[in-house]
Amino acid sequence: MPLSPDCLARLGLHRTPFAAALTEEFVHVDPTRDDLLDQASHALAEPEAIVILAGASGAGRSTLLMRLLGWLPEHFDVIAFRARSGTSFDAVDMTIRHHLQKSIVATPSNALSSLLATRIRSGTVLVIAIDDAHLLEASAL
Repeated sequence: MPLSPDCLARLGLHRTPFAAALTEEFVHVDPTRDDLLDQASHALAEPEAIVILAGASGAGRSTLLMRLLGWLPEHFDVIAFRARSGTSFDAVDMTIRHHLQKSIVATPSNALSSLLATRIRSGTVLVIAIDDAHLLEASAL
């Protein structure tokens, strides 16, 4: 059922937002968010960069992180996962190893630092993205 002209006026709309075809008029664009994503992607290109997305619960940190990862150029190699309460270093180690073993020859005896160094020497910008990183055990960081 289409919205009445009176209802559209109360909502500040010029036409119904539930049209059959989506147009750019109804896509939310936030220049501030896009500026933050651009700054974060440039910061990640720097050696040994750490970018922290912080905010109150429900503020959209996870959504912003997913947008940032999608915003990154192709030459970034992204290892992304969500932490759970009490996530140990062993779990983080296994997640990173699993990703790295897809692209380089690795054995369980290789130190994680050695595996990461090999990947970085190849010229790839490696990004480890951890959603809800505050839930990791301190030793995992």
